[in-house]
Order: sequence, then C-alpha cells, then structure tokens
Amino acid sequence: MDEMTIIKEGLKGADVILMISAGIGAVALALCFILRREKTKTAPGICVVIGVICLFVFLVVLFHRLDLHARIKKQEEITHRIEENKRIGLELDRQAAEKEAARPAADRLQEKLKEIRKIRGSIEIKRDEVSKVKIDFVIGINMLKIKVINRKEAEGISTLRQAMQDQEIKNDLLLMQSRAAYRDRMQEIEDRLSAAHCDLLYIENKTSDDLKVATVLSKDDMKRIVAQIEVILSKYAPETKKLVINDETDIKMKPVENIWTSLASEMTSASGVPPKTLQASEKQQGGQP
Repeated sequence: MDEMTIIKEGLKGADVILMISAGIGAVALALCFILRREKTKTAPGICVVIGVICLFVFLVVLFHRLDLHARIKKQEEITHRIEENKRIGLELDRQAAEKEAARPAADRLQEKLKEIRKIRGSIEIKRDEVSKVKIDFVIGINMLKIKVINRKEAEGISTLRQAMQDQEIKNDLLLMQSRAAYRDRMQEIEDRLSAAHCDLLYIENKTSDDLKVATVLSKDDMKRIVAQIEVILSKYAPETKKLVINDETDIKMKPVENIWTSLASEMTSASGVPPKTLQASEKQQGGQP
C-alpha cells in the first residue's frame, strides 16, 4: 500500500470520527439544554462534560483531517510536476529526434568518422607502447643469453642439472623464463591491437568514401552504414580502456627445460654440434632435475 492510499484511508477515518463526535456532542448539548429546563442538577453536568470531550475530539480530528488534506494536495502537486517533467522530457526527445533526422547525412557521417579516427589513434598509441615493452623484454632476454653462455663455458657446464646447481645461471634462467612469458604476452596483445587497428583503418577509409556520396544516399542506406559503424565502434572502443595485463594468471610461463633446450639449440647451431649429441650427454650425466 503506497503513502497516498494510506493518507486517503486516514482521511476517511477522520471523517467518520468527526461525524460521530459531532453527533454525540450535539446530542449531549441538547440533553443538557432539556435537563436545565427541567432543573435537574446532576445530569446537565455530565452532559456538559460529554459535550466538552466530544468538542475536544472533534477539534483534534478536524486539525488532523486538515493536515491529511494538505499532505494529499502536496502529493498531488508533486505527482503533477513529475508528469509534467516527463511530458517535457518526451517532447524534448521528440524534437531532438526530429532535429537529428533533419540534419544532413554528411554531418552524421562526419561525426562517426571523427569517432573512428579517435579510437584508431588511441589503439595505435597503445599498440606502439606494447611493442616497445616487448622489444625491451627481447633485449633483456638476449643479454641474459650472452651472460648464461659465458658462464656456462667458463664453468664447463653442459647439462641442465649442472646449470640449476649454479646459483647465478639458475637465477638467470628463471629471469629468462619470466621475461619470455611477458614477451609472448606482449606479442599476443600487439597482434590483437594490430588487427583492431587494421579493421578501424578499413572502416575509416570506407566511411570517407561513403561521405563523398552521402548527399545522394537514401535514408535506408544511411541507417545501414551508421549501424555498421556503431557495431565496429562498440567492439573496439573498450580496447582503449582495457588493461594490458589483468593479473598474474594472464602470464603463462614455459618450463625452464624449454628455455635451456632453446639456449642449447642456439649454442650447438653456432658451434656445429648436433642437438641430439647434447641430449645424449644430458641423459649420461643424470638428465634433468
């Protein structure tokens, strides 16, 4: 039950009480008048008390009824203002829609073209930033490779088991592992952003072409073109705000064995020793940990 219904029910109850108290008070005063004429001493006093009580109740309920009536009037005014605001809002929306429909097609396409260029520019900046980070990781990995190779040759290490027992090589291999994971993740993101940039560039060029013939396009053609642009914008606009890496679960580490095998393959390719020979050497010296 809403507030307005409760107030109206209270108003009805107040009306009933007013009628009852007024009736009892009138009867009591009439009896008092009659008994006074008959010169009865006790009864008129009782009637006066009853009449005063009824008058008091009448006045209290009357003021309460006036308050309820004022509240109802205030609520009706609020409801009227709300309805009026809704009507004004609908009228403004209708006028805006009519204005939009009357606006030249070229203007609407020009605005969409600006949106496409803005999003494409943001994605291009983000892609370049990701590419720079990826290159930094690649450089860092190559520096660690040189360091590990020099240490390996200096200490005569030939197996992963031996390498993991050397604290310096072990730390460098683990660092290469994490950097390789970040490098691969950056590459994935760069590829995704490049694909988005490519799609947006296509839509930008196509919209530029549509803009040239916008004045002769039908309304249905215009709606179709704008709808296609909206789909592309809704698809790629979130890319400008999306985090590059959400959390550590986004990063997939390759096993250290893979890092060592890759490093060994590069070394053996440079030295001319077949990788299979190194693998056999691994097995003879106890294999991997």
